[in-house]
Order: sequence, then structure tokens, then C-alpha cells
Amino acid sequence: DMQKVMSWLNGGAAEDRDYEWDGGETSWGLAVSGQMEELLEGLCRMSALGISDFLDRRFDAVRNGRDLSFNTLSLGAAIYTSQLDLVQRRPVQLFLIVVASFLFLSCGQAKTAYEASKGFAFRPFQHYRLETILTRDGSERSAISGPGLSGFGVLGLSKCMPECDPSGLDSEYQPTISTYGRSIVASYTERVGMTGWFVKMGATEGSQGQDPAFFNVWATNGPLVLDNVTCASEDGEGRWWEEAGVHTQVWCGATWFKVGASSWSYTEDAGDVGGPEPTFWDFVQMPVALPTERGQDGFQSFVLEPSWYEFHLFFVMADIFAGSALAGEAIVGFLSRVLPHRHRNCLPLPNHVLFGFLSLSASSVMLQALVLAVHRVYAMAIFSFLNASNIFLLTTAISLKNSVTSKPLFLIFSWCYAILEMVRMATLSYYWFHNPFAKQSVQGHAVLTFCVISTVLRFVGIKSSGRILRHNRSRYDSLWDELCSTDKGKESVEKLDRAVESMISRDFNGPCRQYNRLRAAAARSSSEAEDASNGGAPIHPLFQSLGLFTIPGAMDTTSRVRSCNQLFCQAAIANLLLIDRLKEWAEL
Repeated sequence: DMQKVMSWLNGGAAEDRDYEWDGGETSWGLAVSGQMEELLEGLCRMSALGISDFLDRRFDAVRNGRDLSFNTLSLGAAIYTSQLDLVQRRPVQLFLIVVASFLFLSCGQAKTAYEASKGFAFRPFQHYRLETILTRDGSERSAISGPGLSGFGVLGLSKCMPECDPSGLDSEYQPTISTYGRSIVASYTERVGMTGWFVKMGATEGSQGQDPAFFNVWATNGPLVLDNVTCASEDGEGRWWEEAGVHTQVWCGATWFKVGASSWSYTEDAGDVGGPEPTFWDFVQMPVALPTERGQDGFQSFVLEPSWYEFHLFFVMADIFAGSALAGEAIVGFLSRVLPHRHRNCLPLPNHVLFGFLSLSASSVMLQALVLAVHRVYAMAIFSFLNASNIFLLTTAISLKNSVTSKPLFLIFSWCYAILEMVRMATLSYYWFHNPFAKQSVQGHAVLTFCVISTVLRFVGIKSSGRILRHNRSRYDSLWDELCSTDKGKESVEKLDRAVESMISRDFNGPCRQYNRLRAAAARSSSEAEDASNGGAPIHPLFQSLGLFTIPGAMDTTSRVRSCNQLFCQAAIANLLLIDRLKEWAEL
């Protein structure tokens, strides 16, 4: 009857019997109290029911990762604990699902932006201008006498120069070229869209030093007032990398919109594709090395549409893997609480799911960085490499989650991530815009704020705990000194020390080990067993005949205590013995 069993386990055994636990002596003369009698009978009943090993079975399930329900830490404990596993908690699962949804949404936006970029990059313009800001020989802005090019124009849907277009799609892309100061202007009879642009190097040999190393491409539909004096006077001053965030410019009586530069990266925002403001393209201040050939071989095309691998490996595949990592961890954590035990063993561990998918995400980004470096697209290669490094940091943190340490790993890796993210963005900003504060990392600032607040709270908590421990230590020291001030107290401490040493192996090069007492049957000599049987507590005659009794003060180094149930039984019995002893001490 399970109801009777539950009643007995809840302490209702005495109500179901006609007598009370009054204690007494065993058949071989061992005195036991009433509480001890109840405990021993209860342990025997648990063994008969087959539930006496529940602690060992639970501990094995926890140790093998099949049972994660032991973790009842609060969310705030993340800044203190060294063994963090909060995926079983509903708020954490909800947070992971929300973040995964955000990543999947970003992936969809990036895919939409990529598809939109296959057409014209911006709305049609009539005039396009390439402005040389830095030359190959190091001249900047006002020190530059001319654009350093013999030809310039925009590319249509064929992505070919007009004279090389075999399809004839871009027959209207025949510009009128004019040069004003360090700018070269391509004017068309009507407004045309662009997918990129092309440049032709200088016509004369020896002009390589005047080739553009960094330039901006502008476009306008406004009426122009073109003359060398007015236009050259509006070229501006300053270093070549300044005004990186400027997207509009007034030049020769018209407002121009930036539609290109010598180098660029991408964003996940499609924005107003076809509009005047660059949203999908993030133009950066990085020089390029144009061809040194002159004549027909001296040309280069710049196509704004990214290749498949250049975009998808970072902006699409990495987000898919990262979102799958978070969503998969949340789903596994949820199922491990609701599924029956026989089905939970088939589930992977949540941290294994997170580690696997994040590794795929980092590998995807690193592969993109390597491919871009091979194709000499260094701006995006550096950006991807630093992002992959941050993701690999997260995988390292996950792999060390169950390591033996007393350090708060979650807080430590949060600090590492925040610092590396800030350094990453500062490095990219300096490399792209020559200003470490040109771009800011929102996630870096958010994690850094969390780390600062958590560290302050942790410091206050540890200081408060330290004061409590020092107070308790002073009280303990005073009681210890009082105990050791008498001969009887010293004798009791020495007796307790001998008892502990007989059961505990103190290997200072390893952890403390507890061993069982040496059985008489395993004694090295018969005299040891005989001495044990002649003194101490009474021994049942059957146990004595079979040698199934232990030798006081002797330790069996081949029999280590490994059972939690054994420790539980020993602690329950020792608890009753200690209570009786305390009562005796209180009566003195």
C-alpha cells in the first residue's frame, strides 16, 4: 500500500503501531534509545522496499549529467558561483528564446538586404563624381593637383564598362567626362542607376604616384555650376580620413550624396535601398592599391553587390547557428524538466548543444575572414576575424563550465567579453576611420555596465560575509581556548582527533579521503581481531563467528567510503548519539 509507505516515510510509523519506541537492549546486550530503535527499523524498511539507495542513484544521475534539477540557484547567484547552470529556470529559457528570435530576425533582415542589393544600389542620378583625397605618393587634399585618372563612370546592371558590355543593357551609360581640381565628373544625358563604378588609370607612364589611394564617390541631380576656380576652392582642408561620417556635401552649387568610397563593409539593415543615404554599405576610410599599369590594362571595377560567401557566411549563417545554439539550449533545458526520466537520457546536455552550434557559428565567421583575406578584402576580413575571436571566447567559457575552480567563471568571462568587444570596436574604428571612438558597440557597453554593477555588488556582498565570518571566528576561538584550558577538554579533543585519524586519510598532496573501519576478517593478525572482540561494544555472536565486525581505530585503506546512502545512515545515527551526549553534558 503506497499510502501507508508514504505515511511511514513522513513519520507516521508510530501512529500505525500499538506501541511506542521505548528503546532497550538488543539480544546481545547493546543498549539503544527509542529514537535509535525507530531509526534502525526505518532504515531496514527502506532497504526492504528497495529505496535505500536513492541518494546514490540520484548522485550518479547528477554526476553523469542525466539529472540537472538539483540546480536551484537564483539568477543573482551568477556573479558568485563557479558552477553555473541556470538553463533549467523558466526566466532563463524565455530570455534565450527572445535572444534567439532576435538573431533569427536579424538573419531575415540581412537576407532581405542582400536580395535588395542585387539591383541598383541607389536611386538614379545624373551626375557622378569621384573625389581623390589621398594619392599613392602620400599627397592629401589641397596638395593634390588632379584626380589622377583618365576615365571614370558608373556600372549598370551588366556590371561592365559600356564599351565592354556584350549584352547592350547599358547602352545609355555613355558619360561626358570633365575634370575640376582633384575631382573627375561623369555626367549622363538622363538619370541612371548604379551597381558600382570603374576607373581608368592615368594615360602617361610615370604617373603612378598620382593614382588615387583613397577616394569618395558622390552623386547629384542638381544643376551644376562648373568652373575650375569655384570647384577647386570648395575641395576643403584637413587630413584625408576626416569627415568620415559625412554623407552629403555641397560642391559646385549642388548638393552631393555619398554613394561610394575606396573601401566598405556591410550592415544587416536594408534601410532605404535605392535612397541617397548609404545604409546597407558602410563606407570606411581605408586606402586601396589600384593597378600600376597604364593604357588599356590600367582599369579597375568596383561592384557594390557582395558575393554570396562574402555576405552569407557572416551575416546569415553565423546568426542562424548562434540562434540555434540559444534556442536549442532552451528547448533541451525545458524538455529535461518535463519528459519522463527514461526519455531524458536520450537528450544531449544543454551546454553541449550550446557549444556545438556556437562552434559552427565561429567557424563560419572565421571561414569568411580567411576567404576575404585571400581575396584581399582586408577591411571585412579584420572585422570578421575579431568577431570570430569573441565567439570562440564564449565557446571556451562553455567548455570550462564544469571545471574545478573557486572563481566566478560567468563574471570573469563577462569581463573578458566586454573588454575584448570594446577593444575590437576601438581597433576597427581606428583602422577604418582613424578614430577609436568613431563606432560604438552597444552590446559591449551593455555587458560592461552589467559587469561593473555585478562586481560592485559582489564586492559588497563578500565584504559583508567577511565581517560575519570574522565575528564567528572570534567566537569560535574564544570557545576553543576555553575548551583547551582544562585537562578534561584537552583529553576530549585528543580522543576526537584519534577517532578522526582512524577513519580519514590525510594526504596533503590530494583530497581528504574517508575509509571504512578494518573488518576482523581482513585483519593482518588474529590477535588484532581477538583484541577487538574482547573490548568495546557488544558484538552479535553470529557477526563474531563470521568475522563481520570492525576493529576500533583501524582503517581499511582498500575500502573507501563511496556511498552517499552510507554517509546518510552514519550521519543519522551519529546525530542521535551526539544528541544523547549533549544531554549528558548539559546535566553536568
